[in-house]
Amino acid sequence: MPDDPFTQVYTALWDTIFAAADPVAALVKEGNRVSVLDKEDPVKQNPQDCDMPELMLFPAPGPVGPAFTSTSAMFQQVYAVRVATGTLRAKAAIFPIKWALVRTLVKAAVAARPFGLSFVQKLEISDGGISLNDPEAEKGTAGWSLLLTVTVTFVFNKADL
Repeated sequence: MPDDPFTQVYTALWDTIFAAADPVAALVKEGNRVSVLDKEDPVKQNPQDCDMPELMLFPAPGPVGPAFTSTSAMFQQVYAVRVATGTLRAKAAIFPIKWALVRTLVKAAVAARPFGLSFVQKLEISDGGISLNDPEAEKGTAGWSLLLTVTVTFVFNKADL
C-alpha cells in the first residue's frame, strides 16, 4: 500500500466505484475506465463509439485547509469523477450512470469508516453539473457529460505527521 494518503484514497475510491457488485461497473466497460494512476497518458484522444461511456477519476482543485485542534490536523483533497457518454440520449446514458455513481458514493460516505481508512473522516459529494458537448470530456463526439466531485476530509494526529 502506498505511504501517501492521497493515493490510498484515490485507489479506494476507484475500487469502490468499480466493485464487482456495483452498478457502475455494469454500465462502464473496463476498457473505458480511465485511472490517472495507471498510464502516463491514459486518455483516448480519438474515441470511437465503443469507447463510450468513459469514466475518468482524477484529483481536482479545491479547499485544502488545514485546520487544527490541540492534537490533530485536518485537511481535504477533492477527487473528480467525469463521465462522457458520446450520446445525446440522456435517459439512456447519463441518468443511469449518475444514479449508480450517487448511490455508490453515498454508501461510502455514510460508512462508519469510509473506504476502511482510519484517517478518512468524511466524504462530501457535489454535483459539478451535466453538460452537452463538453469538448474536454467528449473529445470531439456529441454527447452528454457529467462531473461529480468527492471532497475527502483527512484527519491525522499531529504526532503522526
